[in-house]
Amino acid sequence: MEKSDRFGTVEIVSAPVATVLLVFGRGVTTAGDRYVLTPAGAARVDAAVGYVLGHAAAFAAAAAPLVVFSGGWAEASRGAPRPPEGCREGDLMVARARGIDALRLVKVYIRRRADYPRVAERVGASLPRAKALFLESDICRADLLVEIEGIAGREHR
Repeated sequence: MEKSDRFGTVEIVSAPVATVLLVFGRGVTTAGDRYVLTPAGAARVDAAVGYVLGHAAAFAAAAAPLVVFSGGWAEASRGAPRPPEGCREGDLMVARARGIDALRLVKVYIRRRADYPRVAERVGASLPRAKALFLESDICRADLLVEIEGIAGREHR
């Protein structure tokens, strides 16, 4: 498409739409007796959901659209107890992202192979509808033994 004005003619080019998003969390805090995403973390999730919904046609047409929510618990390195089940950063991010489809896949990075049976049992019980991919790997943060990435996607028929 071209646009002309008194300065000349310019070709208008549409930018491609990204259909794979990686959303890093920004932490969890407490509000009274419950755990919540930090305002920055909530804003990132809201922006991702808004982007997906705003580009719904591109996501529907994409071969493998993905939204990856990656959370952690930085306070573990200071000895703070981690949030209870369902209140961890990844859980809160996925719960807040209800405007996009359900969790389809989790990538579980395990520092020690010996932890696999216990972690696999917990992941299976907590996320029964998601497929889980387990990877023995170095984890970039020394204070973590396990890191989980939740991947949401739309099922194509």
